[in-house]
Amino acid sequence: MSPQPCEDAYCRRELASLQLLQQHPHENVLWLQEAAYDSCLHLSESQKLYSRLVLVLENCMMNTATFQASLGDALPEAWARPFCSQMFLALTHLASLRILHNDLKPENLLLSGGQGAGLTLKIGDFGCSAILPDGHEYVVGGRCITTWAYASPEVFQLHACRYSFASDVWSAGDSALYLNL
Repeated sequence: MSPQPCEDAYCRRELASLQLLQQHPHENVLWLQEAAYDSCLHLSESQKLYSRLVLVLENCMMNTATFQASLGDALPEAWARPFCSQMFLALTHLASLRILHNDLKPENLLLSGGQGAGLTLKIGDFGCSAILPDGHEYVVGGRCITTWAYASPEVFQLHACRYSFASDVWSAGDSALYLNL
């Protein structure tokens, strides 16, 4: 049996964005160390051998939602301010590469480094991302692939699921508000 390629759209989107980011790294975006396909046996209908995408990513200790919950309250301004600044720097970098994240939320804002002021925020989870073709300002999804609580209003206009850089900015603002509550 020869393996069939991974057909999962989330896998393809995440890998495409991470490979582009590997060529253009940023300290506030999760780093892809290696990507490989591993064969796995799928036991249904008939026995088939499929490829499974395996991503080796930079190690982060937790996400901002978990970190905030561990504090039991809103993040102190001394941490929230640099986290928000780092999030918007990373978002600017993604926009310069024409990458829409499409699912910014505290659970996808990861933390690495030491304790306290030594923590660095990194945007991760590019499974819902899209790379905008030149000349396009937004992408229309067949179905909405974002976390609704952090989605911008235009995503839901006429059920068009329109994603743009403005959508990511809205989600980043929602995430910043969440961190400060």
